[in-house]
Amino acid sequence: MSATIWVVGAGGIGASIAARLAGAGQRVVVIDDWAEHVDRIREHGLTLEHPGGVLHTRPAAIRLSELPELAELPAAADAAPPDLVLLAVKSDRTRETLLAVADRLPPGCPVLSLQNGLNEPVIADVVGPARTVGAVVRFDGALAGPGRVTQQRSDGDLVIGAVDRAAAGLVAGVADRLRTALPVVVSDDIWAGLWSKLTRNCLLNPVSTLVGLGLGRMAALPPVRQVCLRTGLEAVAVARATGVAVEPGILYGADLDRLFAGDPAAVRDFEAAFERTYAPFPDLKPSMLQDAEKGRTVEVRWLNGAVVDAAERVGVATPLNRALTERVEELVRGVRTPGMHNLEGLT
Repeated sequence: MSATIWVVGAGGIGASIAARLAGAGQRVVVIDDWAEHVDRIREHGLTLEHPGGVLHTRPAAIRLSELPELAELPAAADAAPPDLVLLAVKSDRTRETLLAVADRLPPGCPVLSLQNGLNEPVIADVVGPARTVGAVVRFDGALAGPGRVTQQRSDGDLVIGAVDRAAAGLVAGVADRLRTALPVVVSDDIWAGLWSKLTRNCLLNPVSTLVGLGLGRMAALPPVRQVCLRTGLEAVAVARATGVAVEPGILYGADLDRLFAGDPAAVRDFEAAFERTYAPFPDLKPSMLQDAEKGRTVEVRWLNGAVVDAAERVGVATPLNRALTERVEELVRGVRTPGMHNLEGLT
């Protein structure tokens, strides 16, 4: 039987990668708990709309709740046990989802996280560090409806690496599988990439959510740029204190040490590059804003909140990340409404 990839969690990123893999001829099973989404994929396929055109694919699809009865499903022949799992659920569901699928995985089957936040320790706790592969997703994806996903950017790649020395032997094989459909970069220090991605997520997602604007529109506003810079610097400080050297250019190419010193020229470099980066994408919405607008749970507790938690362990102050976490949670509860007023007191 041919090798099979399970994509567990078919949101914007999971569905877009599933479509690309299926379109490249990989045997793919999409597993999600949104019944309408799964049924649509079963009946009509999964469609990816991207700058290069429209890709229509027919991966197998099952509901997460159907896993216990997998052998009895009509599509069971298509839902073969995997030799690779791509985990793309929200961070608050990492452990429960893995526990639901773990006994269906063959021994040695690697699990790769496509998620935001730092989920790799949780994954390693469930399936073991020797099977845990980390990834940094450097492209966008958004669900446009059941069975339909969109991407606005044509650039971007997937950076993968072992989170523990025990998993190092798995990475090359995983990279080869994914390269059939995606640009893949192998990193020998995935923790630097994970913390770098966390830094970007922490400065973009909550601010966009609070002001209610796409990335290009918010990046044009000076108060937004100030809050984003300070938030990012806090995350970098925590990473360094935990022994992780983030990517030197993570704050849009500006010199990190000069930024920490408050060098006005370095601040101008950051602001100019930040605005320039997102100007072509005025209405590109990060995942947190998409979730908030749809009334879903948001991941701020696993992004900025993760920085705050790590900061407490190493004795670093993170007032911006703490405030953004609290304010986004207030917005989700209906205590706040989107707008620039949500940044008052943070600039």
